[in-house]
Amino acid sequence: MASFLINQGHEVHFLHSFQQLCDEDQMKAFWKDKYHVVKYKKPVIKQENKYVNKAKHFLNRNLKYQIKTDDIYNLLLDDYIKDLKKRISFDIVIVEYIFLSKAFLNFDKNVLKIIDTHDLMTDRHKMFLKNGKEPSWFSTTAKEEKKGLERADIIIAIQEHDKKFFTRLTKRKVVNVGHILRLHEPVNPDYARNKLLFVGSINPINQYGISHFLENIYPLILEKIPGIELIIAGNICDDLKEMEGVKLLREVENIKTAYDMTDIVINSLILGTGLKIKMIEALGYSKAVISTAVGAEGLEDGVGKSYLLADTPEEYVDAINKILTDPEAYSGLCHNARYLAETWNKRNASQLTELFK
Repeated sequence: MASFLINQGHEVHFLHSFQQLCDEDQMKAFWKDKYHVVKYKKPVIKQENKYVNKAKHFLNRNLKYQIKTDDIYNLLLDDYIKDLKKRISFDIVIVEYIFLSKAFLNFDKNVLKIIDTHDLMTDRHKMFLKNGKEPSWFSTTAKEEKKGLERADIIIAIQEHDKKFFTRLTKRKVVNVGHILRLHEPVNPDYARNKLLFVGSINPINQYGISHFLENIYPLILEKIPGIELIIAGNICDDLKEMEGVKLLREVENIKTAYDMTDIVINSLILGTGLKIKMIEALGYSKAVISTAVGAEGLEDGVGKSYLLADTPEEYVDAINKILTDPEAYSGLCHNARYLAETWNKRNASQLTELFK
């Protein structure tokens, strides 16, 4: 999104609330003098009487996992924004995620306020509990999510499902804008090599997905497809052990290096909300993609044409065999993946141009 807006002629600054680890050197290299970073200071949440708190959790078990929209807001942001406004006059402010939406309160009504939601946060913990997993990260109530959304003039939803939810929650304008992709031609367009790729950072959703694949899916693939190799890229490797038929590539300086090593990408997520970045990214690389139904959420129109669905071990084996043994099917998947990614980019570019004109 930043690259697109810069290419459209906008002067874009990035204010980074440093709340989790990242490659700050790369951030600085991209943004140069437009990069502003603020250390993180978490609010002190007033604790209720432990007996009252216990009684509330007994009556409503969801309270154990839900927090308020502003509970993790960076207390150092407001002073930095006020100082920044003295030097720079902003026309538009984009905030990422509802839990930073309090930053909007530093700008008057003449500034267009846009919130980029990325995900639904209402009762997000229930997705984990339904799958027998411990909830992680951020979950809140519909009331609290609405509070964050209504600080903005325009709400960006990452997929149509999210847009419908937000439209029911608030009367604010909601638009569906996904990620802008970098498109790549197929590296090996004639036939697929017998190498699979999984790309992921070390977060619980990725951990559950790849662990499930390695424990319950991959053994049958190794048995039925001799010589197959799974390459895993990203710091998700820090949580994995060496095993037969698996190469832990770990973090790479340029993710294209990992994609160039293989022609088949798997998206083995078994839970998650929002559009999965790894899914649309793989399509942008013109790869033959095999995804679970959960991993492909938001891209259902491409099933069977732009990617293959697989949830069971047998379905994975059939999908991989089809790609490896049918060059025409493989070539068609790569072509259609690229076409879907191009179409995706055009739609999102059109939406962004309309928002920021």
